Amino acid sequence: PKAYPMRVQIRRLENNQLRLMDVARDLYPSTPLAGGDSVLVPALNAEMRQYVGIEGAVMQPGTFAFEAGMTVSELVQIAGGTMPDIVRSEAYISRMKPDQTLAFISFNLEDALENGGPTLENKDQVHIIGVPDFDKNMAVSVQGAVRAPKTIAFADGMTLGDVLRMAGGLNPNADFTRVEVNRLNAFSNYNGGTNREVRTVATITAVPQALSKTLEVQDPSLEYALQPYDQVVVREIPDFDLQNLVYVGGEVQYPGFYALLSKDERLASLIARTGGITPFASAKNAELTRQGRPNISMNLDRALASKTSAFNLVLKEGDSLMVPRMESLITISGPGTKYFVRNGAYELNAPFTPGRRAGYYVKNYGLGYAKKASRVNTYVTYENGQFKKSQNYGLFHVQPLVREGATIHTVLVEPKPKKEKTERKSFDWNQAVATVTSAVMGFSTVYVLLTR
Repeated sequence: PKAYPMRVQIRRLENNQLRLMDVARDLYPSTPLAGGDSVLVPALNAEMRQYVGIEGAVMQPGTFAFEAGMTVSELVQIAGGTMPDIVRSEAYISRMKPDQTLAFISFNLEDALENGGPTLENKDQVHIIGVPDFDKNMAVSVQGAVRAPKTIAFADGMTLGDVLRMAGGLNPNADFTRVEVNRLNAFSNYNGGTNREVRTVATITAVPQALSKTLEVQDPSLEYALQPYDQVVVREIPDFDLQNLVYVGGEVQYPGFYALLSKDERLASLIARTGGITPFASAKNAELTRQGRPNISMNLDRALASKTSAFNLVLKEGDSLMVPRMESLITISGPGTKYFVRNGAYELNAPFTPGRRAGYYVKNYGLGYAKKASRVNTYVTYENGQFKKSQNYGLFHVQPLVREGATIHTVLVEPKPKKEKTERKSFDWNQAVATVTSAVMGFSTVYVLLTR
């Protein structure tokens, strides 16, 4: 049904070329087809010719059938009538002129609805304007020390008290004497429109403290009128913070959780609050753990000996300090001892002797260093995760001191990489004779030249 039957086209391949043939309807019976032909039947050009359209603030905007003599009011009725909020003084018709250009015609909508209005022509487009929401996309934000920070759509007549109540009131840590309203001065005379000069101004005011307990409080300060895009920020009381807890465990008099008394409380102060370390504590091996900070190097002995020590660290919320019990044994580990060579035991334990270095324990308990041991690479790890290696001073080296609970690590000398053997070339006598002969001839030539 949608085909245009008066003419078809045939596409035919002849002599490696594509030929296009237009065939009128009266020639259909007499036009033979060939193998490979394509017949194309065009569609009707079903252009809409008699219509008018209406858009904007009507119940059913769209396109409707045009009838001669139709008026704007009749079209509005067909479209279900207008919306409640419309601009009644101005409406528009877009009309196509004979030269295919558009004419823009304005008319009074209220008169048109009462008296029928302008008569429409075919293909006219009617535009009905709705009253815009002038406050749409304008908002006021409430941030800071309020219970429910939020962004609120602006409405004319909105006050500071309104938005603070809508944000749930003040938090206990709110500084009610410093409520800041940041404003674009473009809206300082909002009812008259915006200003050209735009800058931000800030107003600081106080509100009732009771707003943190009840939302029904009334006060002149809460009647402060807001404007579009105002940003209300309630500041917090300086240095207000909930208790920050740290944990102390192990060999202290009163282990457990402790609240930091200040933002710069240090280890020595915390240990004093625990009653001090016990006689069985190994303070040098104490370990401090902090989230996101692995392997913290510390020495609690030095921290307690001097408040100015670098090891008297400032504590942070969530820190955990463990003071281990003094260990009476040390461990010798690795293949670098004769004990390992003879017994195959990778590790052995020995009694701790204060003030001794790693070599002392290897000699007295590990049967001495193995033949292939690397003495200079001996190192010691301690219970708190720290480690120390031997110090090489050229002609001699000093091994690290051993603390209770430490582990001495012995290692072997790393084998040197073998050099690749170069293939020896056989002696070439012919080349040697030629080289000597060339040298003799050169010398004879020089001699002759010098003696002339």
